[in-house]
Amino acid sequence: MVSYQNRPVVGKTLLWALGQAGLRNLAVGVQMWHSIFRPRAETKNYSKVVTGHFCSFVQAASTKSKNVADNNINLEQYRSFILLLTSKPFVDHPSLETTFKSLQVLAVKTITVTVIFEELFNQYEGTNFSDGDKAMKQIMEGLTWCLKKDVKESEIAWNSILSNKNFKKALETTYQLLKHIQSSWNKSNKEMENFAVDNSFRDGFVNLLKSVVKKSESVPGTNKVPPGQCAQIAQNLINRLKKIEIENSKKMGGFPWKTANLILIIAISSIVAYDVKIHDGFEKSSTGIFLKNIGALHYGQIALDKSKEYYQIAYKWSEKEIPPIWNKYGAPTWQVVREQSGKLFDATKATAQNIGNWVSETWPKVLSSVEEYAPGLSDKIVEFSKLGWQSIKDFGAIGYAYSLHAVSWVNKTAFGGQFSAEYLSEMSIAAYNASHALAMDTYQWISEMVLPLKPNAIPPTKSS
Repeated sequence: MVSYQNRPVVGKTLLWALGQAGLRNLAVGVQMWHSIFRPRAETKNYSKVVTGHFCSFVQAASTKSKNVADNNINLEQYRSFILLLTSKPFVDHPSLETTFKSLQVLAVKTITVTVIFEELFNQYEGTNFSDGDKAMKQIMEGLTWCLKKDVKESEIAWNSILSNKNFKKALETTYQLLKHIQSSWNKSNKEMENFAVDNSFRDGFVNLLKSVVKKSESVPGTNKVPPGQCAQIAQNLINRLKKIEIENSKKMGGFPWKTANLILIIAISSIVAYDVKIHDGFEKSSTGIFLKNIGALHYGQIALDKSKEYYQIAYKWSEKEIPPIWNKYGAPTWQVVREQSGKLFDATKATAQNIGNWVSETWPKVLSSVEEYAPGLSDKIVEFSKLGWQSIKDFGAIGYAYSLHAVSWVNKTAFGGQFSAEYLSEMSIAAYNASHALAMDTYQWISEMVLPLKPNAIPPTKSS
């Protein structure tokens, strides 16, 4: 590989070919990284490429099932990966943040959140970071991820660290973590509040913060932690969580007015429908007589007549005025839109043809260059393409077969048995009869308690 230092195109192609195995099997990828890739990490032409390959190995392994042993990591490997990602040249790689998150997802498959939290906490204590350091930020992000993943296990780990160690030694890490959580909360309000709404997360985090406040009150502070600052940040977070708890309880509590209004509307509608049915018409019903006596029907009819009148006026106006307006403004505008759309289509078509011509002219040169530096690679690409297309067809056939099974199941289950149309109709009729009986009983009770027993009991008006 040393001979390819001044021929980066060939060297990177070989590294890419070797790296494909690491995407499938993390154990193979780690072995190749240490033996082949890592020696190139300090070279100018290959530094970004080889670090990118390692990031790809970790990201690919995090998406695979934990049942594949070669794609899992143990505690020792996790510790070495953390050291690797927090050192040069990884801290400057663009995908550092994504890789660190993938590493957490990969580690939690085989390692508990408690152990991960302790490892990250100890890693920060054992390294001299400066404010704004990218590696420090990733460790703080990892500790925050542990809290979100399982606050109970993180609480156990944090309390264990604060109890077993000299609190003054752990104070700086605790201060930096609380400061990072507060800063992240201020930047992305929604994400933290979504976690804070969860009762288990909120209660566990509040208990943890109370423990930090209690222990930090007896510590004067250090060179990097002002006295009382750690307790103040912890108390601010507690107050914020309590505020969210109060707001959440207000949203959940109180009388359900919307539900009550809906039930009331349904009840009134049922009573009116029953009243109309037993009196053979709305005008003869108690509701109709009552609305007529108070004048509601009269004014309702007036409003309806006025609406019809205004509608007719508007229709006549539109029939007379809109065609000239369209001929004067609409038609020219539509003509311009059509012309511009045609020009845009022609320009797009011409551009596509130019791109096609350029590809047809350039592709042979690209193939010759690939064959020169990586013989046989183009044939492999064609072979993999055919294999991919065959896989798509095979999976399509399997999907089609399952679709036929699904249709058969729907025919047997949805159109027969308890989901058949006949059975659902019977259930609907039974529900209607039950609702009808309930409405009749409700109306009878209201009639006895509130409404007059007979329509004749309502005093007649002068007009009647």
